Amino acid sequence: MSEETKRFVLSDGNTLNSKGYKIDVNGIDLERFNRNPVMLLEHNPEKVIGRWHDIQKTESKLTALPEFDTEDTEALSISGKVERGFLNGASVGIIVKDAQEIEGVFVVTKSELFEASIVSVPADANAVQLYSDKLERLSIAQLRANLKQQNPPQKGDFQRYFLDIRDTLGLEPQSGIEDVLTAICKLMQPQMESQIDECERLGIITGTEKRYYSQLAQNGQTDILFLLADKKSDFEKQQTLKLTELYENNSDKIITYLGLEGWQTVEKLGFKIAENVVTALPERMFLSKMVVDRNKEVHDLDWYRKHNPKALRDNPELYQSLLKMDKCKIENKLNN
Repeated sequence: MSEETKRFVLSDGNTLNSKGYKIDVNGIDLERFNRNPVMLLEHNPEKVIGRWHDIQKTESKLTALPEFDTEDTEALSISGKVERGFLNGASVGIIVKDAQEIEGVFVVTKSELFEASIVSVPADANAVQLYSDKLERLSIAQLRANLKQQNPPQKGDFQRYFLDIRDTLGLEPQSGIEDVLTAICKLMQPQMESQIDECERLGIITGTEKRYYSQLAQNGQTDILFLLADKKSDFEKQQTLKLTELYENNSDKIITYLGLEGWQTVEKLGFKIAENVVTALPERMFLSKMVVDRNKEVHDLDWYRKHNPKALRDNPELYQSLLKMDKCKIENKLNN
């Protein structure tokens, strides 16, 4: 195999890589690399298998000839695979100096060649290795984020906004507006279903309405979130009015049995549960409301013990009042 036959394309500035960006070959600085043109295997710094020479920039391509360290067993094996035509892929590890969006394509415009590797799958997502100035490995997502921070879109730059949204969603470079909208609807699907379920649970919508809204959600009708939010707001206003009325009509027994803190806890559970709790509370008994016999005589403690002990258990205030009355009767008898 001749040397020119063995020449590797380290980077092709005319071609989008698998992550949807290009490297401007003319913007690659080779000065430091030429002093130590190390050849790695799969961008692994622990696997130095040789060096590169006759590095050239031609027709927007960066090419070089390999020189393998045949004293190294693994390097010798890789050399054999190259000689026999089983390995012919290479890629670069570059320190990114600058990058731009050019006509909708992300381009690394200025960089410094740090290393070049023999790789098994040159179009693979990890084929090109990006580095920061501190020689920290960068993902394309990190590089894009850095670029956005340095060059935020200007007001009215809708193309940049679109590209930012597309990249944030992780879509392919060729994705259009319909792809973006579809991805957004897909992301919002769980939120819509959750809102629909909550509205049914609270009684804001019926089971029939739930099925209707679920179908709209599946069809990507994201505006149902605003519709459900309005329904929920109206529902909460009605709940507040009903709870206020419930408290005003039952304040005596609510304060007696629940106290203010207890009521605040109950009302958070919603009107239906609060109404059931208040209904289950026994009526507060006052001496003025005690049941009297036909002669208008107030029933005493003994009468309640024999005929209505439950009222005493349920109403401690009634019991204490009757007990005081009983003591007064005894004291009056003793005094007489």
